[in-house]
Amino acid sequence: ISEAAMAWQFTPYMAVPFVATVISITAAAYVWRRRFTPSTKPFVFLMLGVAIWSFGYGLELASADLEAKVLFAKLQYIGIVFVPVLWLATALHHTGRGRWLTPANIALLSVDPLVTLLLVWTNELHGWIWDTISLETFDNLSATNVVHGAWFWIHVTYSYLLVLLGGGMFVRSFFRSPRLYRRQAAILLLGVMVVLAGNMTYLTGLNPFSYLDLTPMTFAVSGMILVWGLLGYRLLDIVPVARDVVVDGMNEAVFVLDGSGRAVDLNPSAQRIVGVDSSEAVGQPIDQLLREWPDILEHSQ
Repeated sequence: ISEAAMAWQFTPYMAVPFVATVISITAAAYVWRRRFTPSTKPFVFLMLGVAIWSFGYGLELASADLEAKVLFAKLQYIGIVFVPVLWLATALHHTGRGRWLTPANIALLSVDPLVTLLLVWTNELHGWIWDTISLETFDNLSATNVVHGAWFWIHVTYSYLLVLLGGGMFVRSFFRSPRLYRRQAAILLLGVMVVLAGNMTYLTGLNPFSYLDLTPMTFAVSGMILVWGLLGYRLLDIVPVARDVVVDGMNEAVFVLDGSGRAVDLNPSAQRIVGVDSSEAVGQPIDQLLREWPDILEHSQ
């Protein structure tokens, strides 16, 4: 441990949240450069929120004195409080429900995060987030031992409701969408389930490493899953719209395009025209799909 403005310690555990930070920022930068769809913006901010959370926890592990650990724990909450809201916003946009994110609804969703953030930074006055915080040593590692206050559990309940609501939308999308979109939904669900598993071990006290919060640790695994989805399955590059927009029983061919002129859905009549099913057609430029039907292409532009 070196003595400077504050005391620091080295532990291999701190490498994991720092790796998660790099992965999250990389994913955010990659998506931002390819922002074709409405869901990219909330996803970018979601990844930045995760990065703040992870980076703050890495600094908390690296610090050796209680005052510094509390400061870095508070910094983490800048990301923590908004991650569930941004997850829900990503789910709404990705499943064609972005219209629900009106200014009034966004303001309503932000009440709990903003109140929680205020209580975090004024915790010394009331103890509603951390009732008690003490410094303990585990295997030569200085770590905090925390008893949470009442508002912490209110915020946890609210956060889980948002996460489960967003997850439910992706589950519905999984069963109602073409094959490519099912893979996208499955990847997003897998990523969030890894994080939830880590968080639940922390909240329930079942953590085998009682002195570690596994939630930021799992962001490294979750981040790699999301990067795999971004590179392999065009995650957030093309997104489904609500299936109610397309009536499969129509005799007329219906092509649903994104802002870049690529197919995001086709009804059976359209699939018969282009000679491929929707799983192969999704993501293809419309001029490529209709290259043998120039008259249709001309009238569609």
